[in-house]
Amino acid sequence: IGDRAYVVTFRQVDPLYVVDLADPTQPAVLGELKIPGYSAYLHPVGDGLLVGIGRDADDDGRIRGFKASLFDVSDPADPREMDTWTLPDAESSVEWDHRAFLWWAPENLMIVPVWSWRSEVPSGAAVFKVTAEAGLDYQGLITHSTEDFTFSTDCYHEFDSEAVAEGWEIPLLLVCTPGQVGNPVGYGCETVPAAAARNWDIDVEALGIEVGDEDRIQLCWPQEPGDAERIERSLIIGNDIWTLSRSLLQSNDLDTLDRRARLTLPG
Repeated sequence: IGDRAYVVTFRQVDPLYVVDLADPTQPAVLGELKIPGYSAYLHPVGDGLLVGIGRDADDDGRIRGFKASLFDVSDPADPREMDTWTLPDAESSVEWDHRAFLWWAPENLMIVPVWSWRSEVPSGAAVFKVTAEAGLDYQGLITHSTEDFTFSTDCYHEFDSEAVAEGWEIPLLLVCTPGQVGNPVGYGCETVPAAAARNWDIDVEALGIEVGDEDRIQLCWPQEPGDAERIERSLIIGNDIWTLSRSLLQSNDLDTLDRRARLTLPG
């Protein structure tokens, strides 16, 4: 940012370094801050403010869950952690995919996807108002739930199809024409051209329907609970927050976070 770099390393604690790059032949550390945990992604959120997204950890470096930090770097010699927000046994895809992070400067709004491997810990897109006065002001969690969806597909389908050779555990088989979507919500599918079906030990004739060479066969398995509902992207358009997961495109009210609409996506 300008002629300063902000760098994080992690072994047992998280040193945040402020580095002066004004003279590229003589970079110099201006200040540092050591705190438990680490930030895998840093993002400027206003004059002298920096957000860090990463993991919470104890003093021995043992990871405890997700952590968002707000740093005051207005004094490069004395960076400070102003505020934190943690979620136990959770992580964020922002750690390895910076495009999952959204900063909306007109509203000082930050949106970060969080996910937990424990069903009792909520997962979704965490929404924050971020200011120097209020710190990380948590607004709520946008979630995608497919619990109320019933199975549907526009393709011919068979559960535990006899067309699949013995020894293959394929719970769902679909036959889709070029104009059909397939990929039902809640399933992950492998697509096979109908012409190559025999290479996959699929007996097309056993299906009892006409299958053309341009058709495709999909071999589908149920996704793990929550996998289809992980939010991967967010976007603000007008007064709506749009979020995208593997199964849904959803809009929520920018002010109240109430759900407005959603579109089911093929899996």
